Amino acid sequence: MAIPNRDDAADRLRFLSSHTRSIWHEKKAADLYERWYFDALSDDGTQALTIIFSDDLKPDAALGRSTLTGRTPFVSFAYYLDGKLAFGCDREFEERQFKAQTGRHECRIGESGFAFDRIEYGSGYLLNVDLPLAGGRHIEASLEWLSLESDLLDIDTTVGSRWWNMVAPRSDVSGRISVFGKTDENPVQFHFRGTGYHDHLIDRRGYGAQPAERSWGRSHFTDATAVFYLFRNTVDDSIRSGLKVVKDGQLRSYTTQCEETHFVRDRSGVRYPARLTFSSADNTQLVVKHAQVLESHSCFLRALSEVTLTLSDGERRSSQGINEFRAPKAPGNRWMNWLNDRRSGRKGKSSLAPRQND
Repeated sequence: MAIPNRDDAADRLRFLSSHTRSIWHEKKAADLYERWYFDALSDDGTQALTIIFSDDLKPDAALGRSTLTGRTPFVSFAYYLDGKLAFGCDREFEERQFKAQTGRHECRIGESGFAFDRIEYGSGYLLNVDLPLAGGRHIEASLEWLSLESDLLDIDTTVGSRWWNMVAPRSDVSGRISVFGKTDENPVQFHFRGTGYHDHLIDRRGYGAQPAERSWGRSHFTDATAVFYLFRNTVDDSIRSGLKVVKDGQLRSYTTQCEETHFVRDRSGVRYPARLTFSSADNTQLVVKHAQVLESHSCFLRALSEVTLTLSDGERRSSQGINEFRAPKAPGNRWMNWLNDRRSGRKGKSSLAPRQND
């Protein structure tokens, strides 16, 4: 059964698509944090990757147990091959290792970072990642996100408390990923070419104010890009859901009803819907079916999905997409808290990450 949307104007998540407004905002509120997210699927569907930069991410704030003070910069990198996590790293950094300016589209955290650049064949973001892996290895990646869809909607960001800036819903992504061993000799290299997505989240309420449960994702079709989301409040079971579609250079927003079905449990015991159906009043419909779980731990799941989009023209479009599901953490679970500490690479240590598949 679909549950009606709830819309609280004072706390509503506001959408925009503006390159100009994707710069870092100097920390004027104690709880304000920003997150820059990049993901991509290869042309042949065998590779996927996600990269996240944050100026102040405190995952434990929602549990009320974080003892960290000051800014906590964070970088996450995950590379998936043939539907499985090949290697990845989540790592926190000291405040002094974060560098950004309010007037420039760039950010550096430790030895990793991104910057916007205009080149002879277009404009987009250049990403460089240098992170440790377990076992004395480390990742070095150099990737290019060339914007194909961007600057689709601008709004006043002085009103409200949180904004989701879909900076570039579609990008042409290419580059190289290298995994070095202890001796730094003969690194294993992967070449990537595919289609990607980039957004920027700003939240003045702090990480602990994140929705209790949420699903979101995106998919690229031949003639359109679809971005969907569902936020659930576990107190009253109300939800907010919506769909953004970019077609012919235009961004259109749909208010939707979302039906969650085919519930399953992952290996961590998290119960999640394996199928989501978003429907709008004009018969636009998006169906998301989990095809393969890419990664699952604690209260988080990332999946490769089969996505079908039907617009008001009646034409049915099918493609693959990446989507995520996050559920509330179980407070007081010491084992999960310890595992999350290891996974996040806290206090400057390498994260607990799977070894690369041979």
